[in-house]
Amino acid sequence: MRNRNLLASALRQLGTLFLVAAAQAASAEEQEVVALPPALFRVLIAGSGLDEAVALRGVLRTLLVNGPPVARGGTAWDADCEDANRDSDGTAGLIRLALADGSWLVQATCAQGAYQGSFWAAQLWIAHPGQGVGALLRWPIAAEHLGAPASFELSEQVVVWGDLTVLAQPHSTRAELEILNRFRAPGDCGTRTRYALERGALRVVGLAAVFTCPESLGVSGPAAWPALPTSDR
Repeated sequence: MRNRNLLASALRQLGTLFLVAAAQAASAEEQEVVALPPALFRVLIAGSGLDEAVALRGVLRTLLVNGPPVARGGTAWDADCEDANRDSDGTAGLIRLALADGSWLVQATCAQGAYQGSFWAAQLWIAHPGQGVGALLRWPIAAEHLGAPASFELSEQVVVWGDLTVLAQPHSTRAELEILNRFRAPGDCGTRTRYALERGALRVVGLAAVFTCPESLGVSGPAAWPALPTSDR
């Protein structure tokens, strides 16, 4: 019941939050970390009902992205994600996940996809007592380079395809995530990337990949993909 009351209270304040978002958007050309209104932050970290809170998704998106649609990290941020979400009957609101370091990951589905979807995500944490902040995540994504199996480049993207998993970290306070991106439905080619996340910054700490799909379907799965060196990336 308490979470329902928090959600209702935040929804009543949407008009105010949009004004705050507009003011913040005008204050800087690009913000890495954004201060979130306390009412919105409390609802986001509570988590309950976020999958139905379409309006909260719109407010968070407005706060995290400044001004008109711009290219951030090589991915154009515009209405395409929201349109794709409606067209594919994806989760309309937000998904919240707790991380090992005490922060939270908030994920928004874009396209539902036939066997995997696309999404954007943000990390939320308490900067100091009474002030919650959020950062839109820009994912370093491995792309094949010059056709060599172990030769690849990383490109930062905001909207990414794949299945996102928060990895269990027993006896550790480091937040680690994994994105499994299958290039086709059988899962015999693609990338499996492990990330360390801290205060809105993602770092690749592990990568397994098969960049070229084999002619015969389903000859191997993600568990068999070879690990590639990432120490110099």
